Parts: sequence; structure tokens; C-alpha cells
Amino acid sequence: MNESDFLRAIEQDPIDPLPRLVYADWLDEQGDPRGELLRIQEELRQIKVPNRLLKESRMQELLKEGVEPLLITHTNSIGMQETLIFPGEFVMGSPSNEAGHSEDENQIQVQLTHPFWLGQCPVTRSGWRAIMGDRPWQWPNWAKDVRIPATSVSWEEVIAFCRELTEQELRNGRISDGWEYTLPTEAQWEYACRAGTTTPFFCGEDSSELIHHAWFDKTTWVIDEEYLHPVGQKQPNPWGLFDMHG
Repeated sequence: MNESDFLRAIEQDPIDPLPRLVYADWLDEQGDPRGELLRIQEELRQIKVPNRLLKESRMQELLKEGVEPLLITHTNSIGMQETLIFPGEFVMGSPSNEAGHSEDENQIQVQLTHPFWLGQCPVTRSGWRAIMGDRPWQWPNWAKDVRIPATSVSWEEVIAFCRELTEQELRNGRISDGWEYTLPTEAQWEYACRAGTTTPFFCGEDSSELIHHAWFDKTTWVIDEEYLHPVGQKQPNPWGLFDMHG
């Protein structure tokens, strides 16, 4: 088997971790560090992991060294890149002693039994207009880059966008009957954002690392860029998702 065969087998059965572990063994035999990273990430899809923080730290080290995680991706008809999120379990919420903890963030164990696809980046203005045709955001001259995330849209408008995109992809034969675009659940979103980590941020406990992954007050004020930025400019999380922290 070659690498394409392994990736095809993984996509065909995303629920079973065995094809991914066999692929990790094959990568190890090639001397490819992606094997170690994949094996760690598979283990971190579980709640009870021996020496968990050490393994999370090792995952971060491999990613910083440029080792690429396993990503199964597709691009839809309007150019949205989507990543396959494998099922797993995690602790949702935050510990009561964590800075910024809110009363509605009490920790619970969650198991996601089915895989799902998630956009690698937030929906852009160009993606929104390709489906909806309108431009709900004001001050169009404020930021003309079409890669800016779509803003000023209501929940109802987002649901309408998902419905229209689903119908378009069905007509074009890009998705099968029974599949649909929708907003992720809160559990799906947090599971994907954490990407196997249990620290306050997917990049660890040190908030100074956020500068490499997110736009927020400390990164925009310092460089006098207090406005929306194009999606996908910062580094992704361990599962290849961009802008999850802002």
C-alpha cells in the first residue's frame, strides 16, 4: 500500500481508529515523525490517558518542529475547505480554578460517536455572497478584502445560508442525500477547538503563545490593527483549524 491507499481507507471508515493506527505504523517504518504525532493524537481523543500533559506537550513540540498532522480535507463548490473531524471523547467546560471560568462552564464528559466535517476557516464574505447574494455587514469600505469573515448576520440568516449551501451541493452532486450543512453543536465546536488538549488554550497554558494563533486585543492594539483580518493568517490548531481562538 502507498500513502494514498492509507488515506482512502481512513476516509472510508473514519469511525474505526484502526486504519489510522496502521497508517501510523507504516509512517514509523518510513522513519516519518508523522507516525508519532498521529499515534499521540489518537490517544488524546480519549479522556483517560496516562501522562496526558506530557503527551500534550510532546504533540505541541512536534507541531512546532513542522510535523504535519493527519488531515482529510475537501473543498466545496464555493471554495470552502473542510476538514474531517474524527470521533472521540473529551471533558467539556473548564475547571473552577481556571482564569476566566464562568458558572456555565462546569465540566462534563462528552463522547462524540460520529465523525463530522468542519470548515478549516470561518465563512468569508466571498463565501457568504456566493450563496446569499447580499452583504449584511455595514461600512463596506472599512475592509474590502473578500477573505474577511462574514459578520453582522443573525442566527436565522446563518441557518438560511446552511440550507441554501446544502441544496446547491446536493444539486451539484458534491454531497450525498442525508448530508447537510449546519452549525456545529457546542460540544462539536469545543471538541474541535481543543483538538485533544486540556489546557486553557489549544496551544497550551501560556497565553503569550496566542499571538501565533489568534487576533485579539493584545495582538491588534500593539500593531494598530484594530479591525477584522482575513481568515487563515495565523497558525492553526493541532487539527488544522484556523482562527478558533479569534
